[in-house]
Amino acid sequence: MRVNLDELIDQQILDEATAASIEEFYEQKYKGKPNTLLLIFAIVGALLIGVGIILIFAHNWDQLSTSIKTGLAFLPLLVSQALVFYTLFKKPDSLVWREATATALFFSVGASIALISQIYHIVGDIESFVLTWMLLTIPLVYILKSRAVLLFCIMGLFNYGTEVGFNYRREIPIYYWLLMPSLLPAVWLLYKDIDSKNMFTFILWGYLFSITVLIASVASDDSTPAVFLCYVSYFGILYLIGLLFREQEYSLIKNPFICIGFIGLIGFYIFGSFSTFWGELMSESFTGSGMSPGLILWTILGILYLAVLVYTWNKKLIHSKNIVAVSPLLFFFLYALHDYSPGISIIGTNILVLLIALYLLMQGVTKEDLRILNIGMLVLSVLIIARFFDVSIPFIARGIIFIGLGIAFFAANYLIIKKRNNDVG
Repeated sequence: MRVNLDELIDQQILDEATAASIEEFYEQKYKGKPNTLLLIFAIVGALLIGVGIILIFAHNWDQLSTSIKTGLAFLPLLVSQALVFYTLFKKPDSLVWREATATALFFSVGASIALISQIYHIVGDIESFVLTWMLLTIPLVYILKSRAVLLFCIMGLFNYGTEVGFNYRREIPIYYWLLMPSLLPAVWLLYKDIDSKNMFTFILWGYLFSITVLIASVASDDSTPAVFLCYVSYFGILYLIGLLFREQEYSLIKNPFICIGFIGLIGFYIFGSFSTFWGELMSESFTGSGMSPGLILWTILGILYLAVLVYTWNKKLIHSKNIVAVSPLLFFFLYALHDYSPGISIIGTNILVLLIALYLLMQGVTKEDLRILNIGMLVLSVLIIARFFDVSIPFIARGIIFIGLGIAFFAANYLIIKKRNNDVG
């Protein structure tokens, strides 16, 4: 930084006093901020050291007595705890120390549980092992304010949820749904930290992905309508929440709410544009199923969706023509009609996707936003491709349509770029 300032001083662009003020400003701005590369090396180093110690123990494990094995099983845990106490009292402001020691203790807990179970032949399954591990280590997220352990806990709970919710027993992972909310305050604190935006985005993607997959575990034993309607409500909620953060992030990838919500909604609507989709829905029904878990979840998600819709509308965050925001309500209406007229539901879903594509195209042109324009073109293309599977269209006609879509892509992007350049000129 100093070299650049000296050059500016030599060129008489800055004087000495201004250069000194600039240098002091950046020194204060980045004071205490951790070296990202050093932080990564600290976490990886803690992992490698732990694995190395375990491998050394494993080499002569069978020759050791039970008491020695027990002591060695607890040794990494005790060392890690000692390092954590040292960090809390001597290095509380060092992010590198917090992350390294928290990572070491996190894996030491898991290793100790596994070793003690192996030494004393304690019978158990992977679900109970992971659950116990997560229960013991989630406090580290708050005690040491560790981002790494937060990510590991999300991954661990996801593993537990999939094992319980999707294995041959297909039970609802109750503890997953009880423990995941306990991580939300840590995610929120990460969002409030202006120096951790990239880490927040990465962890939020993982958190929402986990929830997205595990929703099916609640409705997995119910009829197909429960699964689809729960997901439509859930994706609608995510999309609306994403509107609250839309103005703060220019990059869509930094707004996983909108990305996951929009992709999920379009994906389900594309499925709904096929006649086979509605045929499967008609073969199953809520009638006689009572208040099943899937129906209860859909009721909760439906109420939440309506509440968020009203809130975002009152905050004027929804464009008056934004059909994506209200599309779940339209889809529910089409579902209510499918028992009486499946044809109307099929045609209506196709029209719904078409209207979403047209809305995005108009927004892209109006705002001169190539991202929105291309997303609209992509949705329209997917809809047309989907219809090729339902309708017998000659290959020549299909080729002509695809050529037309390609030309439209290039033309629309070229015109907007040209318009931008003219405005700048």
